[in-house]
Amino acid sequence: MDSALKAGWPWSRIAASLGVSKQAAHKKHAQRLRSKPAASPVSEGDRAKLVVTGEARRSVRLAREEAVALGQGYVGVEHLLLGLLRESEGSAVEALASVGVTLEAGREQVERLLAEQAGVEVARLEPSAEARTAAARLPVSTRARKAMEQSLREAVRLESSHLGPEHILLALLRSQAGVVARILAGLGLSPVVVEQRLDAILSGQGAAAA
Repeated sequence: MDSALKAGWPWSRIAASLGVSKQAAHKKHAQRLRSKPAASPVSEGDRAKLVVTGEARRSVRLAREEAVALGQGYVGVEHLLLGLLRESEGSAVEALASVGVTLEAGREQVERLLAEQAGVEVARLEPSAEARTAAARLPVSTRARKAMEQSLREAVRLESSHLGPEHILLALLRSQAGVVARILAGLGLSPVVVEQRLDAILSGQGAAAA
């Protein structure tokens, strides 16, 4: 149930999978979800133990560039996803590429999503030098901030000594906002599929290091 909601499934699809009506599914499970305790904050001790990698910092910087190129006045979770896709290597971009999520495909889906929200076509522009400089001052959306906080939890959960792009990707896949789920849905995928692929890659890396 929780996995389906994290994957961005609508109540109608969840109801169909359970063999009940949409109203019955919502009545049975919505109260349980509302009563779940909020995610506990990451302790200062855990924060201090984690080293944010250069790749993670670069992916956020690239996310800012993507936001500027799309004419956005904020950095959202969709831009964080594009920032990860601009990385040339690493488990996050490898997992995305292995299921067919390329930078070009990601950009196309983000542009489509933004166009639906704005009601007008969104054109990607080559940002000027001034715009690139201003990107560092773009505000980060509430959803993106929550995703970054979740990436810390993912790193702690996996007992990692660092916070890398893979933890940011896990946070985006588990985002309750559903934006990344909608982007992936446009490519015929779900967050669960990508997460399973990323888990397999991370598990393989762990086995190789052992």
